[in-house]
Amino acid sequence: MAKTKTFRQSVEHFNAALRVKPDHVPAHYNLGLALARQGKLDEAISQYEEVSLEWPRYADAHNSLGLAFAEQGKLDLAVIHYREALSLEPRHTLAHFNLGLALQRLGNVKEAAEHFEASARLDPSFTPAQRALSNLRR
Repeated sequence: MAKTKTFRQSVEHFNAALRVKPDHVPAHYNLGLALARQGKLDEAISQYEEVSLEWPRYADAHNSLGLAFAEQGKLDLAVIHYREALSLEPRHTLAHFNLGLALQRLGNVKEAAEHFEASARLDPSFTPAQRALSNLRR
């Protein structure tokens, strides 16, 4: 309950900031994060899309779009955005990991393993990538 209140307050604060300065890109991105945490994925996607229009080279916006689409079950769209994030920032550990998850769900185990390996190589302390690789190899 406390987390829900915190995310609701965050949404209120970011909306207030955007009323004052509607073109404040970081506020759009952070609003998207808060909305996604509340499960308001369509609204979060709208915010992330706004960010990607204003800052087209911001890899985190594409990674976040991928996460939201994946959560909606729109894996093809998620893959597109994870790949875009990686084209902008090839060393994006989370985009590699998230792409691996989406590809695994789509049945492309070989390429999923490549992205889990890349994620683990980029950040050896990122245990979810190690676990995902281990699970694939069973």
